[in-house]
Amino acid sequence: MCTEIIVGSYYAGDRMQEIGNIPTSQDCMNKCYQDERCFAWSFLPNLKLCYPQFSVREQVKDANYMSGSCIDVKLKVPVCTEIKSGGYYAGDRQQVTGSVSTPQDCMTKCDQNNNCIAWTHLSSAQICWHQTLVTAWVNDVSYTGGSCL
Repeated sequence: MCTEIIVGSYYAGDRMQEIGNIPTSQDCMNKCYQDERCFAWSFLPNLKLCYPQFSVREQVKDANYMSGSCIDVKLKVPVCTEIKSGGYYAGDRQQVTGSVSTPQDCMTKCDQNNNCIAWTHLSSAQICWHQTLVTAWVNDVSYTGGSCL
């Protein structure tokens, strides 16, 4: 069951059909959980509008919204373990703040982020990216990556 409820922001991402006359954020979250295509939700309490989403990106601050993600309970394995040298998974990438020394550290940070389902590490620059969307594997000897699915 989804449990995350954030007040004052929403996740950017691709929305599905809006659902009207939803009384509470809990009801909106439950609608998302019941739809296999939904991985996040946004709710406008004063309008009683629910926006299920089939993709999740960064959080956007907006006092009018309540929101949450269901990625951690719908997709992720309990602990990320995949480390593949020589490439990365294509998909949306958000750079992790600060220097991340090793692929293992990058994977651990992904594991701790409920919305992260894949990660990419560039050792030469100590840069780590987290992803909420995974597509094809891209071969590139400069990178190490992994999936938490």
